[in-house]
Amino acid sequence: MRGTRKLWFAGLLMVLPSLYFVLRFPLIGNIKLTDMGWMSGHSQQGLWEFLLAITCMFLVYSYAIITCTHVDNYSARYPVFICGVALVIIFAFMYPTTAIDVFVYAARSRVFTHYGADPMTTPANKFFFDHFVRFAQQYGDNISVYGPLWNLLAAPITVLSGESMGKAIVGFKLLAVLSTIASAILIYLVLREISPQGASLGVLLFLWNPLVLWEIPGNGHNDLVFLIFVLLAILAWQRGFGFVSPALLLAGAMVKYVPFILLPIFLVAIGSQSLRKSLDLRKILFGVVSCCVVLLISFWPFYNPWAIYESIREQDRIMLVSPASALINFLSGGKVDQDIASWVKLTGRGIFLIVLLILLWVVWKSPKFLPFAVFECLFMYLILAAWSVQNWYGVWLVAIAALINGWHRARAISMSIGMLYVYGLFIWVRYLWIQDGIELLYWGVLMIFLLPVAFTLVQYGLRIFLDKRPSAKGEAATSLVSISS
Repeated sequence: MRGTRKLWFAGLLMVLPSLYFVLRFPLIGNIKLTDMGWMSGHSQQGLWEFLLAITCMFLVYSYAIITCTHVDNYSARYPVFICGVALVIIFAFMYPTTAIDVFVYAARSRVFTHYGADPMTTPANKFFFDHFVRFAQQYGDNISVYGPLWNLLAAPITVLSGESMGKAIVGFKLLAVLSTIASAILIYLVLREISPQGASLGVLLFLWNPLVLWEIPGNGHNDLVFLIFVLLAILAWQRGFGFVSPALLLAGAMVKYVPFILLPIFLVAIGSQSLRKSLDLRKILFGVVSCCVVLLISFWPFYNPWAIYESIREQDRIMLVSPASALINFLSGGKVDQDIASWVKLTGRGIFLIVLLILLWVVWKSPKFLPFAVFECLFMYLILAAWSVQNWYGVWLVAIAALINGWHRARAISMSIGMLYVYGLFIWVRYLWIQDGIELLYWGVLMIFLLPVAFTLVQYGLRIFLDKRPSAKGEAATSLVSISS
């Protein structure tokens, strides 16, 4: 009981900085394009207040994680879920201070719902006279970088919003809140299958994470909409319904294309399990039919698969804060050389492909490591093959790390810390002290990736060390399970 009271107390402490952000950057009365810097006057005081509030959140979050490890799952789930949902709702009232994506969602969705055009082939600025479109800013010149199913999911929001951008923002915020809560429930259900005593801890690690709160209910990003399908695929696989996992992943990829890189891992894990049992042709047929149904629904009403290729190419042209972009700028001497950029991209993709093949071998030998392989695939994708790593991409890792014990959680949390603190660099430091974009890029990449990469090296360094200890073969085998999974 004492530990439970500590969790309630930690939840109350998390509320305080959350309320500060809502009161400092309120959504109500601010349906216009601005950001955290302009709302604070780019003052040094604004910077220190931001850093202090974020630091307080991560300190309390860490305290809550430590406390939850000493509380039984049944007692912990009430403060974990109730406080977590309260935090999600509070952050929904914060203005999207560090991204205009939610405004872009509304503008592109209106292209579909009001003008009958496909956002994946038609830039919003074609309808420049529409008052929604001006909110898309520079992104109005680009086609949508999201899949066709996202168009269908977003459509009811803009239809019901009518001519009000404020109502549209509320609708997308509500979708973000629901997707966050649904993801937390799915994490709990998956953990009840594989680690019942740690289920509440996993939910806390995800639902109370400051980056998750900031980027999803706060900024209104749609990343958890596609991640719900990934979590459903893992849950289906855990419960012996792996034959529907590919269809669920395909549905996620029709929202945002990331699950495409996870599909081979699931197929290999399912195939490995099937070969250990008798093949059920009815299940295989059901899985294939499910994939076809997902595609038929997702592509309605335009049925233009080629648009996905064009949309992915559009995303591929964006190069922002990433290890690849930093390396390209460094090798090019600060001015991007396209030949160097091509070689860096090709090398990154080649190394990522090798990592993916290793992960496929791991899940083929031992399908139970599927969640581990999903995490490593996403992590290595961000390190090696993503040219634009947006801060909210860290939410993917936090959600999957919640399913896994050990070093993966440290890697995900450390990346989420860097991804929140880096806003101070790009919003205030850039305005007040450092105007050199290349220097800011280098510092930003270091802030985001240094600790996660260091933890990764420690994790696998320990694994190699334990493997080489001849006197501790049995101990190493036990330890490797906790280190890897």
